[in-house]
Amino acid sequence: VDTFILSLSWSAKEVGWYSSASLIINYLLLVPTVFFQAIFPVFSKLNISSKESLQQAYSISFKYLLLLRFALCVGTFVAADSVTILLFGPGFDKTALALRILGLSFFWVFGYVNGTLLITTGGQNLITMFSGIAMGLTIIASLLLIPQWGLLGASLAHILPGAIFFMPIVWICHKRLNLQVPYLLATKALIAALLMAGG
Repeated sequence: VDTFILSLSWSAKEVGWYSSASLIINYLLLVPTVFFQAIFPVFSKLNISSKESLQQAYSISFKYLLLLRFALCVGTFVAADSVTILLFGPGFDKTALALRILGLSFFWVFGYVNGTLLITTGGQNLITMFSGIAMGLTIIASLLLIPQWGLLGASLAHILPGAIFFMPIVWICHKRLNLQVPYLLATKALIAALLMAGG
């Protein structure tokens, strides 16, 4: 949606810069996507056989993706310029800007395990509702931001729904399994990622 709206009011060059950044993000999402496909049948089975095991499996999965999010997010931000030059060559400097903004979406990459949990525990209607609202927000934000801001507006419109909904969904999933959100682990992982980026 954002790419289409961008193409209506901006040049093909602007669309190319944004599309290049989106392509990199999609490739980096292969790891959590594969994880989602692997964990889905496990959650489905545990939801029937053992709620305690489901609780443990979700908790471990969430923590691993929580750690992965900081590595992906901070790594993308630090390496954006080098990656775009390496992959696309000179003339794609604006791709790095879009890549840095889109890279913020890695911050809620654990949404893959949250979505899996909700689907396997009867939360399909909730997921559908969140998805519909997210699509609506993306369209509205794209129409408001892209005509004036180009790929910057497209990037912001793309990450807006995730920024709004990732914590409410985290709270819902943890409450569903009577778990505490691991705020301390998240803080430690963020500090570690920032130290690595600074080094």
